[in-house]
Amino acid sequence: METTETAVDEAVDILHFVLSAAVGALVTFLIGVICWAIIRVIAKRSEAIRILNKRIRTPFLLLFPTLGTWLGIKFAREQLPADEIWTKPIHHISLILTIACVGWLCYAAANTIHDVAQARSMQNASRRLTTQAQMISRILQAVIVILTTVSIVLTFPEARVLMGSLLASAGVISLVAGLAAQDSLSNTFAGLQLTFTDAIRVGDQLSVDGLNGTVEEITLTYVVLRVWDDRRIILPSTTFTKNKFENWTRVHAKLLGTVELKLDWRAPVNLIRQEVDRLLAHTDLWDKRTVNVQVTDSNEQWIIVRVVISADNSGKLWDLKCYLRENLVNWIIQNAPYALARHRYQQEEITEIFYDRTEEEIVKLAQELVALENAEETQVTKAHSENSHSPAKTAQEARVQASKKRAVKVRRKRLKDRVSELRTNPETEPINSPTSNAEPKDENPTLVMSHTEVGKLTANLHNTQAHGLYSGSEDAEARQKLTQGPGAEAFRHREESTVMRAIRDGEMTIQEALDRTTEYPELQQKIKDTFAEKRES
Repeated sequence: METTETAVDEAVDILHFVLSAAVGALVTFLIGVICWAIIRVIAKRSEAIRILNKRIRTPFLLLFPTLGTWLGIKFAREQLPADEIWTKPIHHISLILTIACVGWLCYAAANTIHDVAQARSMQNASRRLTTQAQMISRILQAVIVILTTVSIVLTFPEARVLMGSLLASAGVISLVAGLAAQDSLSNTFAGLQLTFTDAIRVGDQLSVDGLNGTVEEITLTYVVLRVWDDRRIILPSTTFTKNKFENWTRVHAKLLGTVELKLDWRAPVNLIRQEVDRLLAHTDLWDKRTVNVQVTDSNEQWIIVRVVISADNSGKLWDLKCYLRENLVNWIIQNAPYALARHRYQQEEITEIFYDRTEEEIVKLAQELVALENAEETQVTKAHSENSHSPAKTAQEARVQASKKRAVKVRRKRLKDRVSELRTNPETEPINSPTSNAEPKDENPTLVMSHTEVGKLTANLHNTQAHGLYSGSEDAEARQKLTQGPGAEAFRHREESTVMRAIRDGEMTIQEALDRTTEYPELQQKIKDTFAEKRES
């Protein structure tokens, strides 16, 4: 009988426990639905609330029934006898789930900061707010994860004792952790420095260690650089604080570029200038700011002709440089082939002289040796040799003359054979220069074309965007947008910060600041209003 009553009591306790948890979950779920409906109404009037509503929908609706379940279990435990130990682990699990849902909700809400800033930056064409909001969001998320983890761990009694011991030795632990995580901490502080000093922004075009790309993301410890072939380069934040790098869009996206040609000394520089002007007139890649053609270097073999041009951004500049290089090389080959770089050498005529010691010469040498023994005979021998011709010398000169004649004949024969070979070989047809006066082979060299055909031919000749890396297709145009920098508003804000700081520090006068900011009338008016009293004095 007692066993039956005990079983009934346990069944009632379990039913009471389950009903309490279910009622708590249902009530809090209804409260959550009501709150969610209110948030949706408010979201129609506020863009920020709408973004928040989208981010926290799932964790928000999951938090209320989880919280209600934990409250219902807690209430049921207070009504049940103390010896019901099976309720303790269930209560502990529900508490952990509730803490996890709260952490999830806060983590999702932290993302809203970045989303709101990104939406506003798209409207105002500014990326600074996006960069800083992204960094703040990352920091908050890291703090939320740490606090959530610590809160879950502290729900275990054993962990509380261990945590007390850790806090007692916090100084030593922090020192060891600081030494062990030195690189990570330095990257973290470098990321904060990059964000809040406005050194780089999301969308800036950078050149780092030979890599050119667009800043796609800035985190606490690294920066994501997107290069032209859609690769993502992950660079530690300390790369930008310890090493030098180029920011091509710090003030604006406009750039200058060069095209260098190594040509012969006879290159027609003036004609090249005219051809550059003609090519630039037929392309929209050039922004009409700068064009310059100069000879910048030379040596005993060639000269360097450098063409300097300008473009709105690095993408257009790349396509413009390729366009000029291709067309200038083609023009030089067709109109000035003599200007192509070449190596010169001069071959001198070499004549071999064979010295043959004849018997007569040997006899002469023997006579001279005998004559040395007698001074008088030596003088007589010298006098006799001056008044007579040496047979050996005469024979030697004859051999030299014969060798020269044979060499001339051999060269003439080789030259004649080479000319015959070139005439009979169809692959070695001569290329006539544009100034050649030779008559055309065709009896009627004039080609009659209609106006439509001429238009098509001209369009084909001056089509500069068909094969551009940053122009000529949708993919190329999208790639070019990445090279335009963070936007005009970001450039204006950077210029404003620089000018205002320079005026306050006395490094720039108000008039100099006004002359520098002619592109920004609103900024000029702000300078006048801010420093009106200083300007009057």
